[in-house]
Amino acid sequence: MKLDYNVISADMAVLFDIFDGHIRLVGGSVRDALCHRKVHDFDFATPFVPETVMSILEKNHIRVVLTGLKHGTVTAVYKGIPYEITTLRSDIVTDGRHAKICFVDSYEIDANRRDFTINALYMDKTGQITDYVGGLEDLSQHRIRFIGYAKKRVQEDYLRILRYFRSSRRRFLADFGVRTIDIPSIEACQAYRLGLNNISVERIREEMLKLLGKPYVVEALKLMQDYDVLPVILPQTNIYRLEQFLKIYPTATVLERFAILVPEADKVPWKWSRAQQKKLCSLTQPVQISQEEVSNRYLLWKLGKEAYLYHLTLSQLTHSLSQKQFHIFKNLTMPIFPVEGGDLFQLGFRGSVVRQQLEIAEKIWVELGFPSEKKLVMENLLRYNEKKTISGEG
Repeated sequence: MKLDYNVISADMAVLFDIFDGHIRLVGGSVRDALCHRKVHDFDFATPFVPETVMSILEKNHIRVVLTGLKHGTVTAVYKGIPYEITTLRSDIVTDGRHAKICFVDSYEIDANRRDFTINALYMDKTGQITDYVGGLEDLSQHRIRFIGYAKKRVQEDYLRILRYFRSSRRRFLADFGVRTIDIPSIEACQAYRLGLNNISVERIREEMLKLLGKPYVVEALKLMQDYDVLPVILPQTNIYRLEQFLKIYPTATVLERFAILVPEADKVPWKWSRAQQKKLCSLTQPVQISQEEVSNRYLLWKLGKEAYLYHLTLSQLTHSLSQKQFHIFKNLTMPIFPVEGGDLFQLGFRGSVVRQQLEIAEKIWVELGFPSEKKLVMENLLRYNEKKTISGEG
């Protein structure tokens, strides 16, 4: 089969040329091109060993990044765009987490070690597709299927269970539209679901956050629940709550979706980054949305736009606001505190007193209803300090 339109850019054509045709596009880029979807990442496969790949790239003055040398992967950065180039390989030994590999010179052998048939399609510079495992047929039938014996594929790497569900959903498997579920594939996921306990939390977290970012996340999670996979990763979840939340707020971020799905999400030990942990804490803290505009403007300023909209939407699940109130509060503008440390410095405040006075000015600003006029806040701050001086408190 030959692709009916050209996805090979002039820059990519250079890579094909310098390898003298001994390189092919493979995986998601070919799959997405066949589905007429925008291709973001371009992965190449070649029979050349990594040392030869690096030599060819360096000879042609193309930057080389050693991203996964032990797995045979070298990244070529050409005109600012990264292209992963991986040597054809075969798995010698697998333990459900890692694989010992050897390099081969056969695209067919390389194809048979991959996960899904639709991810094992190779394309040359002319757009000619080579299919060793029936991926084109599965793609035409909108079906996701493990290559070869499904249970063996899963046992080689248990993380493939999550990748299966990330590529699938109840009625239309895969976000490019799958109509039927391959029973051996999904039953293999169910049978070996406990193997996920052997996978590092970092890999679990990465796959689950990718899944949570998909538009069909609810359907995928329901499918995982039906086949007893989700409880292995997250024993307590509320898919219905997430479903209702996304009806109101479909653009919710990945961490917001996680916080809605999982009770006490900030306590899930997934080795979050400091920024992620801080974000989850802000999402899981109890926040009382008021029916008063001033109070909600304060929350908007204190929490930030993103966290405020999250908690505002969350309040809709309990129907604590009318639709009219919700839309009014949703469109509130962020108040901007008009006073800066330099303003207080000009008044003669120094050192730690500046911070103290800023905090007082901030409280005054809130009590005044978030005025934008700096002069108004400063005048009230001076009055406050005069009163303290007169009363002997200063």
